[in-house]
Amino acid sequence: MDANRIILTCLLACLFLAGCGVGEPLFEVLDGNYRYFSGDYTGATVSYIRALEYGKFEDFVHYDLGNVYSALGEKEPAMDELGLAVTDEKTDEELAYRAHFNLGNIYFELSDYRKAVFHFKNALRAKSKDLDAKINLELAIRKMKQDEAVNKSRMPEEKTGQGSVEPFTQDVLKDIQKKEKGIWRKLHDQKRDQKNVNDW
Repeated sequence: MDANRIILTCLLACLFLAGCGVGEPLFEVLDGNYRYFSGDYTGATVSYIRALEYGKFEDFVHYDLGNVYSALGEKEPAMDELGLAVTDEKTDEELAYRAHFNLGNIYFELSDYRKAVFHFKNALRAKSKDLDAKINLELAIRKMKQDEAVNKSRMPEEKTGQGSVEPFTQDVLKDIQKKEKGIWRKLHDQKRDQKNVNDW
């Protein structure tokens, strides 16, 4: 009996969404997601492109399409689609995080560490406590420094931008510090209060 109620509720929700005009792109996206996770990347691409024709939820569909292209090994179209997912400053924070994180990974794979650093920083701006983005940012910065050192040793007569990483990374670190400042202050106050209690 409960299973019948669930099915009936799902059918009514689908009819409601279809009547509102919202359902069409969502059905295409759901079909694309199913095909993507089934390994049918061509079918997923077709479903996502159909969803784009409705002109709704385009940033999410561009994100999904970028992931399909990335899974197919087509890095340029993947970067284009993921970039379209975050063109608006009003982009959903979770979507901005995921799109920038994936862009950072693609640029890292292509050994474009400066762009990887840029996208990992933007991912952290959207989600400052994410450990994976912090780790990837640190790895990209290390690789970028290694590349700069190699380039510097190859061309000693040319001037290189010493310390070029520091000003670039300070912006993100300041943003993270601002967001987490209250947390650290609270922990510090708690430790100080415990110390005062232990003195008695």
